[in-house]
Amino acid sequence: MGKRIRTRTPAVLAAVAAAAVLIAGCGSDGGSGGSTSGGSGGGSGGGGSTTPSAPGSSAGCGDVVLTPTSGSEVCVGLGRTLRLDFGQGNNSAHATGTALTQISPGVFRGARAGSAELSGQRRLCPTAKPGEVACDGIAGWRVTVRVR
Repeated sequence: MGKRIRTRTPAVLAAVAAAAVLIAGCGSDGGSGGSTSGGSGGGSGGGGSTTPSAPGSSAGCGDVVLTPTSGSEVCVGLGRTLRLDFGQGNNSAHATGTALTQISPGVFRGARAGSAELSGQRRLCPTAKPGEVACDGIAGWRVTVRVR
């Protein structure tokens, strides 16, 4: 007969479950969408511990690696770097406000004290291999960034 098409149902279910968990956490804790690094920001690795950013305290504001989820709020130190971690897919983000300066796609620096909003779209599923069923789901995201 014909070639059997393999579906990616477990991967799709896992992506939907992960999205539901992320959405459920939005708004319950202002720092649930990102983490700040206690290091000097001088590397590309994940060394050192990470702690959630607290929007109300400037002591925890430093470099941030953020996985975009709607409704998140993070704090970035003045002159520090915010890096969006999209995994696979589109690294474009739209910034409003003057508190951030875009360095490169998905990388911003805290330019002046204040707030800015980052928004965009992200893929919900990994890219399918040739011959596999593709998931073309996307989700919008928005993050409020406080620069202190």
